Amino acid sequence: MSSLVVPKCFAKPLRWKDEVYNTTYALWVGPWDRCIKWARSDKYPEDLELGSAACTFWSEEGRSVTLWLGDEPMSHAQWDSIVAHEALHAAWGVLDSSGVRFTKESTEAFTYYLGWIVKQISSRIEYRKAKGNE
Repeated sequence: MSSLVVPKCFAKPLRWKDEVYNTTYALWVGPWDRCIKWARSDKYPEDLELGSAACTFWSEEGRSVTLWLGDEPMSHAQWDSIVAHEALHAAWGVLDSSGVRFTKESTEAFTYYLGWIVKQISSRIEYRKAKGNE
């Protein structure tokens, strides 16, 4: 059985900018209540709903994306899956708001952008062993 890990929580979101699609990203890792408090103060919609282990949402104009990852113990493989899942939400939201529809002809744009987002997230996360998990 693989050991369980949790991502190291952040006191504030880590940010980066995509110059191509003029989009600002914020990565939150930690309890949902801290993320939602920040998001509501940053002009995100009031009707944000909690995801189970993670959530991706963007501002109404679509140029600011927040990715939230919870602090539940999981295997690295499970976290990798969640990061990819949330990155796809982000890629779809940004590309769709830029007029790029998901079609057979646009799959390369989506997959390259998805890979870029996964790399941005993965390079910023530090994992630690879950408590009671040797």
